[in-house]
Amino acid sequence: MTNTTASAVLDRIKMTDEQLGKLTRRSDELKRRINEGTLEYDRVMDELQQVIEGRKSETPAAAIIAERPQPAPLPMSIIVDCDANPKIPSGLYLTGDGTEHRKMGKITLEKREDGKLYANGKEVVRHLSPNQQNGKSIQGHKLRKELKDVQVLNACIMDALLANPRLIPDEWKSGYTYFWATIFRSANGSLYVEYLYCNVGQWDRRYIWLGNDWREYYNPAASLAS
Repeated sequence: MTNTTASAVLDRIKMTDEQLGKLTRRSDELKRRINEGTLEYDRVMDELQQVIEGRKSETPAAAIIAERPQPAPLPMSIIVDCDANPKIPSGLYLTGDGTEHRKMGKITLEKREDGKLYANGKEVVRHLSPNQQNGKSIQGHKLRKELKDVQVLNACIMDALLANPRLIPDEWKSGYTYFWATIFRSANGSLYVEYLYCNVGQWDRRYIWLGNDWREYYNPAASLAS
């Protein structure tokens, strides 16, 4: 073969940058699927060898994936024992004057196709007092008294949501959601309530002193729809 002929052959079989990029992406996808367990290493290698040798694969790629057991989807409902004690933040207590933990029995938490959270079949909403709206604010101690007749949720629900963040509605990513049915106390007698919030894509918890003011945007209470 002359140099001219060899050069022509090489030019004909050389991959373009676009083709090379596609091949690289397909290779990366195979490695990812093998690592996550949706493809079997030995089966993939056997199929690739057949391609290299020019033999036609007898098994469609879809069948290779289908033969590998797929992980079961995580359930979108859980049962929470709201009579149990919640996790207690470091430095706080659930005993002493002013503390509270409303027992609520066993509650089935469910996130439905509408993206909303339900507790024993009732929608969980983020309640605002009229005294938090239209530019108003209300001190935490006063708000607590207002919420006595509202079906607010306790901190066991927040514990369960943090352990199962797939159940948390997307709309809760804005602001802070409080769980007023549980009130903690510090060693000096100050009272606190916990809240759930999204911090740079990660769900987390904090607590706040009831001597603070509660306003509209940041401070709804997790409660059952009436």
